[in-house]
Amino acid sequence: MAKPKLIIGSDRLELYEFFARKKEVINGFNKNWLKVAFVATLLHAVVVQVPTWFSKYFGDEVSPL
Repeated sequence: MAKPKLIIGSDRLELYEFFARKKEVINGFNKNWLKVAFVATLLHAVVVQVPTWFSKYFGDEVSPL
């Protein structure tokens, strides 16, 4: 499909609305991935780091086997 050389009237406004919706969807998608990354980081801290800290500070050192 050929790109139009000139967009006038309501077509231009519809194009601007399309671009705004597209940007809004992409921003929402990025925010959701940021939330997933943050939760994964917290989950890693709880599952891996906290038990390691407990073993280090309470004397039962965990060997890296």
